[in-house]
Amino acid sequence: MCSIGEAHSGSKRCPACGETKPLEAFCRNKRSPDGRAFYCRPCHNAKGKESVARNGGARRYHLRGRYGIEPAEVQVIIEAQGGLCAICRRQPAVQVDHDHASGVVRGILCDGCNGTLSAFRESPMLLTKAIEYLDRWN
Repeated sequence: MCSIGEAHSGSKRCPACGETKPLEAFCRNKRSPDGRAFYCRPCHNAKGKESVARNGGARRYHLRGRYGIEPAEVQVIIEAQGGLCAICRRQPAVQVDHDHASGVVRGILCDGCNGTLSAFRESPMLLTKAIEYLDRWN
């Protein structure tokens, strides 16, 4: 942690590299007392890359962190869907779809269908209104 003198002087010591650097060399962090990250940018980035590598790569790191699943589980779902989007059944399944309230993975979607659900805020009511709107014009 930086001392009061360091924070007022506009510099901070990075505990990883041991160097004292200007506050601008540290990412912003609203939660820290001085408003800056614990490590300088290069050390922060190196630690992040090390963590990703230790956890089996960026894809696995992302899937485990966000959805609590492994890449093999995603592949099983994609295969069960015949490799296609769970909604349109036309495009390749590439995006993990999950319930934002429960975190439960629902299926794997194409980019378009995933974006559409997001645009309609996953609201069945809004999707129904969109269908009714299209029906009026078809």
